[in-house]
Amino acid sequence: MAYIRNYQRDKYYKWVGAVVDEFPLDLEGLDGHLNFFVTQLLVQLIYGRQGGKKVSYHKVKCLIHTLHAAANELQRRHLDPLEDDRIKQNGDVVYEESLAKDKKRERRYAGFASERGLKEDEEPSPGKNQGMVSAEGT
Repeated sequence: MAYIRNYQRDKYYKWVGAVVDEFPLDLEGLDGHLNFFVTQLLVQLIYGRQGGKKVSYHKVKCLIHTLHAAANELQRRHLDPLEDDRIKQNGDVVYEESLAKDKKRERRYAGFASERGLKEDEEPSPGKNQGMVSAEGT
């Protein structure tokens, strides 16, 4: 996150507090209100201060990058810890499933390799009669 100095933050805290007070209290429809507000803020930053000048690609790209960075920061600082708590409570299903699939794949390959006289780290060379079925079924 691009940090600003403490003395620069005070005015933003006041503005953000005033804006947040205007949003609906319930989360129903909050995403629409927030989307509208952020879009209008960015449009004003892009076009409102241009004074008739052409909008630069670089400026718009920087604003989009800033949005991505803010989303990443929000996820890293606020969503990821919640996800970690759920993993501790319920177990990491995706990881456990991946491990099980990897072990099953390893056992399957070990069997395949031993049937064909291959070492475990040796790849079979393509050719006939190695367990592959051609389009004609031979």
